[in-house]
Amino acid sequence: MKFIVSLFLLVSLSTFIQSVKAQESSVLNPEYDVWKKNGVGIAYGGGSLWLNYKHYFSKFALEGNFGYYRGGTLGFIPRFQINVMKHYTCFDLKDIQFYWGLGAHYQIAEKPYYKLGINALIGFEFNIIKAPLSIFTDAGVEPSYRGKSDSGFKWSFPARLGLRFRW
Repeated sequence: MKFIVSLFLLVSLSTFIQSVKAQESSVLNPEYDVWKKNGVGIAYGGGSLWLNYKHYFSKFALEGNFGYYRGGTLGFIPRFQINVMKHYTCFDLKDIQFYWGLGAHYQIAEKPYYKLGINALIGFEFNIIKAPLSIFTDAGVEPSYRGKSDSGFKWSFPARLGLRFRW
């Protein structure tokens, strides 16, 4: 865990240093599009901590998440998630975006337990133009199948709040 946190801080610091010059020029350029970038961040919600990476394409964004819940014999239960999202400008303000998305998730706990499902989410992202940061919040619905022990179809309704470093 210390290695992951150290690696995250190192990437965040190097990202911040590299983006300072780009951010200075972008503040002066009103045509600058802050959504065609990459971002690495952390989020918390639903009892889990998430590390995420997001890449903004011209018409959509792709986000990958690695999260974990407390519990299990290892002390944590890992979870992987990928989402494709569509962003829209809110109230004609460039730094606030509304988004919706679809994706899938896979979670493995103690053998032979697993969880496989789909995601549907909506959220808001606020870009801080003068800093390489964005704050986001989203909520969704996740129908999923739990295999082996506690088998069956389950619904969950997660929400999260996060901070992302952009470059």
